[in-house]
Amino acid sequence: MSRLSFEEFISGLSSVQEKSRSLYIHWASKFINYSHHDLSKMTTETETAFINEQRKNSVPEWQLRQAGHAIHLYIRVYVPLVIGVALDRSFSNWNDVFDKGMDDFSYTTDTTYIHWIKHFNNPHF
Repeated sequence: MSRLSFEEFISGLSSVQEKSRSLYIHWASKFINYSHHDLSKMTTETETAFINEQRKNSVPEWQLRQAGHAIHLYIRVYVPLVIGVALDRSFSNWNDVFDKGMDDFSYTTDTTYIHWIKHFNNPHF
């Protein structure tokens, strides 16, 4: 079975409206290019610099929030699920990710993320 693409991942999240999915993919793609496709450069500092650069380009605040959420989903949820590592943190298991890093999400979002983590932790994947 091939790995889940970011597009498929976004499509499975109830917290991302269908009409916004292509924009989330757009923002994640722009951030990946900004980071030169280097995971080690996909840090909170790089994310902040990217958002600030977009702000200088007169991107509206609502789009900056959307971009920030898309980038967060990409570097803090999707990438760790795919590669099995939580970037910038040391966790012994996925429960630690939620205990320390997902406090700001709604119950529905939290439940969706847990679903994906269980999906990726399946040993037959």
